[in-house]
Amino acid sequence: MLLFTPIKVGSLTLKNRIVMPAMHLNFTMDGFVNKKLIEFYRLRARGGCGLIQIGGCPVDRNAGAEFMIGLNDEKYLPGLKEFSSVMHTEGAACGVQLYHAGRYTYSFFLNGEKAPSASETLSGLTREMSREMSLQDIRDTIEDFALSAVRVKEAGFDVVEVIASAGYLVNQFLSPLTNLRTDEYGGSFENRARFGVEVIQAVRKAVGPDFPVTVRLAGHDFVPESNTNKENRAFAGLLEEAGAQMFNVTGGWHESRVPQITNALPRGGYAYLARNVKREVGVPVAAANRIHTPELAERLLEEGWCDMISLGRPLITDPEWPNKAMEGRSEDIVRCISCNQECLDNIFQMKQLGCLMNPEVGHEDEELPAPENSKTVLVAGGGPSGLMAAIVLAKRGHDVTVLEKEERIGGQIYAASSAPNKDEFFNMIPIYRRQAELFGAKIETGVEVTADLIRKHDPDVVVVATGSRPIRLPVEGVERSNVVFPLEVLEEKVPLGDRVVVIGGGATGVDTALFAASVGTISDTTAAFLLKHRAEDPDVIREHLWKGHKDVTIVEMDAKLGRGIGKSTKWIALKEIKEMGIQTIVRTKAAKIDDEGVHLETPDGPLVVPADTIIMAVGVTSHNPLKDALDGFAGTVIPVGDSDRTGNAAAAIRDAYMKLREL
Repeated sequence: MLLFTPIKVGSLTLKNRIVMPAMHLNFTMDGFVNKKLIEFYRLRARGGCGLIQIGGCPVDRNAGAEFMIGLNDEKYLPGLKEFSSVMHTEGAACGVQLYHAGRYTYSFFLNGEKAPSASETLSGLTREMSREMSLQDIRDTIEDFALSAVRVKEAGFDVVEVIASAGYLVNQFLSPLTNLRTDEYGGSFENRARFGVEVIQAVRKAVGPDFPVTVRLAGHDFVPESNTNKENRAFAGLLEEAGAQMFNVTGGWHESRVPQITNALPRGGYAYLARNVKREVGVPVAAANRIHTPELAERLLEEGWCDMISLGRPLITDPEWPNKAMEGRSEDIVRCISCNQECLDNIFQMKQLGCLMNPEVGHEDEELPAPENSKTVLVAGGGPSGLMAAIVLAKRGHDVTVLEKEERIGGQIYAASSAPNKDEFFNMIPIYRRQAELFGAKIETGVEVTADLIRKHDPDVVVVATGSRPIRLPVEGVERSNVVFPLEVLEEKVPLGDRVVVIGGGATGVDTALFAASVGTISDTTAAFLLKHRAEDPDVIREHLWKGHKDVTIVEMDAKLGRGIGKSTKWIALKEIKEMGIQTIVRTKAAKIDDEGVHLETPDGPLVVPADTIIMAVGVTSHNPLKDALDGFAGTVIPVGDSDRTGNAAAAIRDAYMKLREL
C-alpha cells in the first residue's frame, strides 16, 4: 500500500504517510505533560502512526487557556522531553503545534481583557469583541512563535507546526472579514498574508534550515465574506516560500455554518481542498476530515489527491488503525462513526476526551488488575451496551455468551441510523460483533433469557442489557391508532400521514421529525446528476433536497429544542429544521388527541394542530423483564445501559465499560 511507504518532510523521513493532527484532549488541566497524555499517545505511536502532532500549545498568555499543553515557558520542557522520548521509543516521529486563538480566546481566560486580533471585531465563536493588535503586539507575537519553536526543538521533537486553520489568529489576519486594518498588515491580500508569512519566516529562522516546519491550513473558511479555497491555496504558496515544508489541509472555521467533521459531511468530502493546495505547492500535502477507512485513504493517495492522510478521530477510536491496515485487517478496525458525542462534545463541556465506539479512550493510563479467575457470563441483550459488555469481559478472559431475543443484534441502533446524518451508526453493530467474537465471546440470536435458561447455563454473572421502552404520554386519545413511537417510524414499520406532529423536541424527537420531513426529498445522487448536467437551476435542486411531502410540526415543553443533542451537532439539526420547513411550537403541552388533531396548551392559549400521524417522542424508561427470573439467582447480577439508567448510546456503552472493566 502506498499509505505505508516512506515520505520526506524536509529533512525528516517518515516511515509512513499517516499523521495524527494536534487535538485538544483536556488531559493537561495545569498545562504540564502527564502520564495520561503520554499513555494516550503511546498507544497511537505503538499502533503504527508515522507522525503524531500534539497541541495546540499557546505561544503566550493571550494565545489560549492554561489547561492546554504548555509551551510558553521553560518550566514545561521536562515533560515535553519525556513525551518526545516515549514517542521515539515507540517508533513514531512527533511534533508540536504552535497555537494562537486570537479573537477565539474567551475573555474569561484573560482576566476579563479583550482577546487580541487583527482588528476589533465581534467573535463568531465567543460572541465577544476583540481588540486590535498594535504593531508592537504583532512583533511580540511573532517573536513568541519563534521562541516557542525553539522550545519544541529543545524538547526533542521532530517537527514544529503553525496553525493557520479553524479561524484562529493567522486566519484572522488573512481574512477580509476580520482584518479591517489600513497599515501594512491590512488591505490587499499580500498585506493580510504578511502576518502568517512573517510567523513562518521567524519560526524557520529560529529552528534553522534543516528542522521541519509544517502548517495546519484552512482549505476553505466556509464563512461568508471570508476566504475561499482560491485564497487559501495562494496563501499556502506564500507560506512555502517562507519556509513551510508540509501542509495538513482541513476544512473551515469553528464558526462556519457548514458541517466540518460530522456525519453530515460525506467521507473524504474535503479532500478536494487538499488536492487544490497540492497543485499550488511542491511539498507534501495531507488531506483531512472524515477519512476513516484504509481503502479510502489509499484511493486518495493513488489518485493524487494528496501525499499524506491526516487521521484524527479514527486514531482516537482505534490506536491500532495503522497496524491493522498494514496487516490487511481492515475489518478489525474499530471505526469512528463521526458522532462527536464523547470527543468534541466532551471538550466543549470541559470534560476529558472520550469515545462512544471505544470507552477505553481517556483511561489508557489506568492499570487494571488481571482477574483472579475466569467467570462464565451470560449477557441478556445484544444492543450496544450488551455488546460492549461482551467485548470488555471477553477481552479480560471471561467466558461470555450474549443472548438476544430478536433475530438480529443491535437493539435500537438500526432505527437510530435511519435518522438524517446518522447513517454511520449502522456500522456500530458489525464492528462491535467483530470485536466481541475476536476476543472469544459467543453471540446467539432469537433466544429469550428466562429463569429456566439461566438455571441451564448456571453462569457466575448475569449482565442485564435489556434496554428501554418508550414512554406514552398520559393524555386523552393517546391510545388512538395514529399515535406511534419514534422507533416504529425510523424503522418504517408504520405509514406516515401527510400532516405529522412530533410531541417532544429532544434529541429523538428532532431526529424523527427530520426523518419525517425528508420523505419525498430527492437523493444526493439525483441532485448531483441534475447539477452535473445543468438540468435544473441550482436553487430548484436545493429546494428539492430540503423540502419533502410531509407537513411536520414539533411540539416541545421547554423553551428550546434539542435537549440531549451535543453542541457540535445541535446547530446542524436546528439549521436543518429551518431549511426543511418544520414548524416548531415551544413552551407548549399536549392536552388531548382526537379527530381534529393535537390539542395544545400554549402560552397564548389553546391551539389545535391538525394531524394524521402523531409521534410520541417524550422519552424512554428502563426495561428489565428479568427481575423475577433472577430472584434466587446465587450469582452476580449487573444491569448496564438503559436497563439500569436511561441515556444516549454513549452513556449506555460507557456504563457497561465502567461497571465491567474490573470484573
